[in-house]
Amino acid sequence: MCSQPNHRRFPQWRLTERDLAIIGEVLRWQQLTTRQIARWFFDSPRTATNRIAVLQALGYLRTIDIPWRAPALVTATPKAARARADLRLSPRRSEPGRLLHDQTVVEVAAWLMEQDLRAGWITERELLRDQLEQARDSLGRLTQGPSRRPDGVLLRSGGQAEAVEVELSPKRDRTEYDRKLGWYASQLHCTRVLWFAPSPARRDRLTRVAKTLHLSHITIAPLPASGDYLPGITPDRTR
Repeated sequence: MCSQPNHRRFPQWRLTERDLAIIGEVLRWQQLTTRQIARWFFDSPRTATNRIAVLQALGYLRTIDIPWRAPALVTATPKAARARADLRLSPRRSEPGRLLHDQTVVEVAAWLMEQDLRAGWITERELLRDQLEQARDSLGRLTQGPSRRPDGVLLRSGGQAEAVEVELSPKRDRTEYDRKLGWYASQLHCTRVLWFAPSPARRDRLTRVAKTLHLSHITIAPLPASGDYLPGITPDRTR
């Protein structure tokens, strides 16, 4: 008697609206931890882990290797970018040297939006995309490079736009703080600038420069204490 061939039957997974929203957020932020995705989209961490595994199996997300004992990080694939073509963002992940910074920005943004549940957020990727689109001529050629931009913009429910900066590392040239803060003096579309830094010495430096430049709309603060930061990030370092 001949045995029948053993055909494996794979699950017929279907992409849901929540899946598309997850893919969109990963594209907007470049990468997210599984804990961040679970916090934003799921009631159960196990359910989140299972669904992220499905999106990986379907080819929309892939894991990033990181040198820390931390939650898994996922980034988007070209297939994900095609599924969310409306965002006009290509798949990309942060350079290793910027990964801690970029993930800290995610946590700061999440905390700010928890304070105003109707607020929105424009990521640095979206700011850069818009700058480059505006800098192209009718043939699609770039006529100028991108300009300085904040780490993100908080759109308050009342309509105010607030620029947000996260400062983790000291600048080699201390006058860079002067130039960076001075740039905000000409940014009339931002009613307020929120500048977060874990180092008290750095906050003191930024505060002195802001006062010298008479920038009363800039607020200097430590990182939010409740953030789920990657290893190595302390919200408020001691002196």
